[in-house]
Amino acid sequence: MIVASLAVMLLFRLRDPEQGGLTVGLYTVLILLCLAGCYFLVRPVVLDLPYLEQPAVTYLNALGFDVDDFSDAPTEYEISGTGLDGKDYTFSIGTDLYDSGRTIWEENHSLHAKVGYLPHTDVVMSLEYLPALDEEARALYPSSTDLPENWDSLAIQINDSVYTLPQPLSDFLDDGWTFADPADAERTLAGASEPYSDYDHISLDLVNQAEQEIDVTVYNTSEQDLPISECTVGGLYIIYGNYDFNGQQVQLPGGMMLGWSNREDVLRQYGTPSDAFDDYSLDYNVSPSHRLNLTFTDDGILDSIMIHAQEYFRSN
Repeated sequence: MIVASLAVMLLFRLRDPEQGGLTVGLYTVLILLCLAGCYFLVRPVVLDLPYLEQPAVTYLNALGFDVDDFSDAPTEYEISGTGLDGKDYTFSIGTDLYDSGRTIWEENHSLHAKVGYLPHTDVVMSLEYLPALDEEARALYPSSTDLPENWDSLAIQINDSVYTLPQPLSDFLDDGWTFADPADAERTLAGASEPYSDYDHISLDLVNQAEQEIDVTVYNTSEQDLPISECTVGGLYIIYGNYDFNGQQVQLPGGMMLGWSNREDVLRQYGTPSDAFDDYSLDYNVSPSHRLNLTFTDDGILDSIMIHAQEYFRSN
């Protein structure tokens, strides 16, 4: 409003016939700058008009509650967190929403927030605190159609790719994964040439262009010595605690999300585990060599995934 008023005032002065050429030029430049300022100030509001009836929605975890009262401006209450899309968000909210959210969060640090907002001005239209993701969240970020629904498939979705172990290491390499230690690319694994002999194997790290890392166990299940690139991934371990992955980037069958789903979600989706260690760990076993192990934070959030789906030795 101030910028627009300034532009109008300059326009009236520009009409004064006694103004010199230099002054006219200066006023013209200032008017153009004011108009440009108006455009950039008003543009976000105009772009948000279509969202008034149906605001954008994001879900946040790793919530933070902050108060900005260090300036002469009115005190601002903010909620921040990481969205399912992996982006970081900060929103200004009212005192009631701040107080109620912080109270719930102090009892449950795994709390999620569902925020309806105008995407160009970040105005919050609605805010709901959730103990777990709802069906709308799963609809916004569905699993790949290639990801089975049953946990005993021992499949996992990482970014846009689905892997079902055991799976050739070359599939991972074709998807852009590389050896974190370049020396691993030169390794050779011995063949299991004798009946009932153990399969030679090694655990190593793979990294992609986004600098995300996974730990895989690679086996040579043939009778001949093979370069590692021709061997098989029989085990995979991935953790959320190092924050390589965000949001929906790692999913298990049934839409379980690393860093988002909680222990109750898993029990509801997968049923009674084969074994459990307090509230920290759940084991789902197909056989001694084919199993899924899940661990959780103190707040009950899925923190790591370990899949093993490979025999350890020849059966004959």
